[in-house]
Amino acid sequence: MTIRPSLFRRGFTLVELLVVIAIIALLIGLLLPAVQKVREAAARTRCQNNLKQIALATHNFEGVNGLMPQYFMNTTQDSSWFIYLMPYLELGNMFHQLHAVAQPATGTYVPYVPAVYDYSGSTYIPGTPASGGTYQWVASFSYNGLIIWTWQLVGSTPGTPGYWVPPPVLVTPASGGYWVPPNSGPVSAGGRDVAGIHEATYKVLGCPSDPSRNHGVDRFYGGYWGVTSYSANFNVLGGSTGDGSEVYGNWNPAGYDAPSRPFASISDGMSNTIIYSEVYANCYDRGRIALYSWHYQDFGLTQAVAQGAFDQGSNPSWNAPKGVPNTFMFQVQPDATPYKQCANCCCPFFVQTPHTALQVAMADGSVRGISGSVSQQTWNYLMQPSDGQPIGSGW
Repeated sequence: MTIRPSLFRRGFTLVELLVVIAIIALLIGLLLPAVQKVREAAARTRCQNNLKQIALATHNFEGVNGLMPQYFMNTTQDSSWFIYLMPYLELGNMFHQLHAVAQPATGTYVPYVPAVYDYSGSTYIPGTPASGGTYQWVASFSYNGLIIWTWQLVGSTPGTPGYWVPPPVLVTPASGGYWVPPNSGPVSAGGRDVAGIHEATYKVLGCPSDPSRNHGVDRFYGGYWGVTSYSANFNVLGGSTGDGSEVYGNWNPAGYDAPSRPFASISDGMSNTIIYSEVYANCYDRGRIALYSWHYQDFGLTQAVAQGAFDQGSNPSWNAPKGVPNTFMFQVQPDATPYKQCANCCCPFFVQTPHTALQVAMADGSVRGISGSVSQQTWNYLMQPSDGQPIGSGW
């Protein structure tokens, strides 16, 4: 009988295994930057596409109505340029909910009966009313060397509420105050307060490269009201007559609720005028919101002033409560961390870009990138629609 020798399979040695692991780690290290660049390029493209959609929606709106959307109107239905554009951004259902007509009740209301208390063993300590004081413009917030002014009561004595000692005894709890069957009460008219409208996340308003969206909801709006990575240039929608020669030139004091204007009012040329820009959705813990566009830090309109350069409180004829059109320079990749002291903190009175160049939509519908090296003068001219300073295509 022939006996064949056994065949043994030799495994990897520890050295060979470590070499393989090292090679894999090296390959991953080489590939990661390339993957990151591809991801950022894809995110940047999506940011650009959102701007393009908004710009095209504006052209469709103007084509139907003969006017650009109004920057802001102080109603619960039409309080921002974004709401006007909803039907042209495949958000028609949202738009119709905002403008829904009130409906009468179909059920029976069981009246509310207030609670009954026994006050026989309690003594009432009366409160005191507020007294004195005058309303004045007060520099109440400061962001990166810029001030926000608010109309405040100064020098008054605050009032105090009255109260019972000891508290009265509850005899009968409150009851009623409901509809039978449930959900059969009247339906109020639509508006931005309707559930599902102000709570919604609007994809067209979200730039995936925006680092401020990773900080969670902002403390003022809870992430609601259409937090946006894009904003409209008030100088265009509001018809500012600024001359572009300085940050605050000659401007139209009509303010945030200036009436709508047609594209024909942009006398410097559609391709020379910025109408929308990307911004950080949350800047210095203040949220940009698209469902209520009049806010302290919207693009092209602000209550901020350079310290000592412009006093809103000293000249009421400027109509300062309605905001001041501005052409503050934009920020390139500022720090988005809320309340962090840094050399390049996000300032809510500027616009920001998470990219190496600011992505903007021009009035002609094109989307362009603007380098951070562009001059303040050129930026002024691009922001102002009718200052008589068209800059051509060389910028």
